[in-house]
Amino acid sequence: MAATATTIKTQVESIWTTIVTASPPLEEQDDIGNTEEILSEVDEWLTKASHWLGFTLRFDSLLDAENVKTGLEKMLYHFPALGARVVVPPEDNKKLYRLAILSAPHHQGVVLEYCKGSVLSEDSTLPDETCSRQVWKQAGLDAPGPEYSGEASLADPLMRAKLIVFEEQKVSYLCVGINHGICDGSGICDVLQVWSHFCTTDKKGIPLPESLSRRRVLGERVYQPVKPAKNSEELFDRMQTEIGIPYNPFKLSTLVMRMVPRAVWCTSRQHELE
Repeated sequence: MAATATTIKTQVESIWTTIVTASPPLEEQDDIGNTEEILSEVDEWLTKASHWLGFTLRFDSLLDAENVKTGLEKMLYHFPALGARVVVPPEDNKKLYRLAILSAPHHQGVVLEYCKGSVLSEDSTLPDETCSRQVWKQAGLDAPGPEYSGEASLADPLMRAKLIVFEEQKVSYLCVGINHGICDGSGICDVLQVWSHFCTTDKKGIPLPESLSRRRVLGERVYQPVKPAKNSEELFDRMQTEIGIPYNPFKLSTLVMRMVPRAVWCTSRQHELE
């Protein structure tokens, strides 16, 4: 039987928060460091805060924070887009957005927070796969949010991670939030495989499988239509084709919450580019 929200009584204390960058560092002469990649209009839409992706993993063991941090550093070398920033053109500059992969600036990188958790009462149990999402959230174990609203900017990290360790119960949770403009479901799988590879003690020194090594694009992250669209109708068609038509588009709630906002944004964005 799934646990109820009232059974979860925990306290989470933040120990430290840091910006994690790639290791070894991306250099200017590197084929990826200091590069910029034009985003399609569809990817611009996906970089909005409302499309942020999040997930939390439970481990029935105590994860070492420094080991997780080191694994993240090495993973970022293979997926530098996770530490990139979105460059928004000035209001008077009618251009497409860009994804900047920067090798040195202080605002580059991924946010990693390390926390220690404690159970506050004997009748409380830590959430597992049998619990609802609300139970995990009520226990403070939901994925980090984007911490910005609307459009992403040069100041906004595109990935945030939080490691929460319950020492007495010997349980750890890794909570991860990623901007949908740089990652989709298949990309998340790639990220976790590479991160896990570098965090696993018995795999240190073993090279990554060729299928995962040095991938700039996460899964099907970047769409490559002819840019820009000729008109707002063509752009809306791209949105429907590449992101997918929302479930049951004939329902009033879908029309109001999904279809209309897409159409309004397409019209507005197209006017900016004309």
